[in-house]
Amino acid sequence: MKKSSIALGVAALMAGAAQAGIVQGSASTIAVNPNGIGHKLVIPYFTTQGNNATLINIVNTDRTNGKAVKVRFRGAANSDDLYDFQVLLSPGDVWTAALTQGADGRTQLTTSDNSCTRPASVNGSFLTGRLDPNSTRSLEEQTREGYVEIINMADINSTSALFTAIKHGSNGKPGNCNAAAVTALDDDNLGQASATASYTALGLSFPSTGLTADWIIINQATTAAWSGSATAFEARGGTPAAATTANIVYFPQSGSGVSTTTAGLYSSDPLFINGDVQAAYYDFPDLSTPYINSVTAAGVYRNTLASTIARSSVINEFVTSDAIAAQTDLVFSQPLRRYYAAVTYGATAGVVRVNSVGAVVSTGEVYTSNNTALINRVLCVRRPTDSQLLAFAAFDREEQTLTPSGAVISPGTPTQFNICGEVAVTSINAGDNTQPSALSATLARNNIELPFADGWIRFNTTLDPVDQVGTAPNVVTGLPIIGNAHLRAANGAVNYGFTWPHKYNN
Repeated sequence: MKKSSIALGVAALMAGAAQAGIVQGSASTIAVNPNGIGHKLVIPYFTTQGNNATLINIVNTDRTNGKAVKVRFRGAANSDDLYDFQVLLSPGDVWTAALTQGADGRTQLTTSDNSCTRPASVNGSFLTGRLDPNSTRSLEEQTREGYVEIINMADINSTSALFTAIKHGSNGKPGNCNAAAVTALDDDNLGQASATASYTALGLSFPSTGLTADWIIINQATTAAWSGSATAFEARGGTPAAATTANIVYFPQSGSGVSTTTAGLYSSDPLFINGDVQAAYYDFPDLSTPYINSVTAAGVYRNTLASTIARSSVINEFVTSDAIAAQTDLVFSQPLRRYYAAVTYGATAGVVRVNSVGAVVSTGEVYTSNNTALINRVLCVRRPTDSQLLAFAAFDREEQTLTPSGAVISPGTPTQFNICGEVAVTSINAGDNTQPSALSATLARNNIELPFADGWIRFNTTLDPVDQVGTAPNVVTGLPIIGNAHLRAANGAVNYGFTWPHKYNN
């Protein structure tokens, strides 16, 4: 979207600070864009388990403005931060990277992309400082599955020195990634800036839409591959609602610590708010950082975003026929769960923090003591005794139906079926959760045994009334879930991979 200098000046005069570090744009709502383009994106799953590698492309389809983009990788078990940095995309730019398992057993990120980043090099192994040291899974293994947050923190003005520095020239390379205009973004004062002028002086302006991302998971031994696009959230305003500018949420990529009070302005992460984890400027923004002008509290904005992917049911197909060596894994990714509930890591047992705008509560949230449990130090969504949450029905291809009471869940029983982990992988007919499966997942996996080799399955993901939050139109009535079915099949020595996005609300 092209902005004139007059329009930018008017916006600067009209915009007020929601709080320190956030300057309000013109957007009043946020929604999932089914066309895959938006202000912020979520890649539901990455893996480097076994022989798997994950390839990621982030595209700036805006042909006028640059984008200052936050990229954060979170772990599959309890959504702990594994690796995060900034990418400064020029108009029409594409940033690419590969995730593989390194010699040290950790996920490593490798990119030869020319786009400017903060820090200057982002190649390296994922970090383990915030992972569970007392888990039965090694720290290295805990880095090998998760999901990705991608957030446009601010646009980069086409008339600024910053734009000149990050803009690719005829040689396909940026002007100067080490220019003073780029390194000025590392100033800790930006973490508390509340005036539009503080950002515009550095070449930053209100973030507009235009980001899209795609992912590929490829098994390097069998050459089976799965692919898809990121879920795109777009900030909108007006009637009818159309894409517009969101809040400026730029924070320096700095390790300087912030207080629990300050952290609560920018995030609803319970571990930051309760002081279990020391937050730093590089922790912001996250998916709960207020991004639209109608909501100034992180805990409320979290509900607003969750309502856009609240699901009353999740449906997908499965194929497990032995004739083609078929395997099916269902990925249930819950990218907003961390902003409601999180786990501390004590030596003997973890503690679940459930957050309501800074308070520890047990009801009135999406994830509560009513529908969660800590199992093997991993936070799980469970089926309450008097609820149909996570009840399922399976169907074969010939109109035969199986109710949950006829299925065998391993481990556990039908009434104890859990979705464990922030990114849970449920195998169909694998035997148990240690047997080979399509994705070779280990961190947050379970298995459902069915008498049908092929068919489809429906999970009820409607919340109990006591757990529903928000007010119309942003009431959260179902679990915020995204994901896919990942199928593997073989024809002799040739392997195939198929990706079927989940279907919802039926």
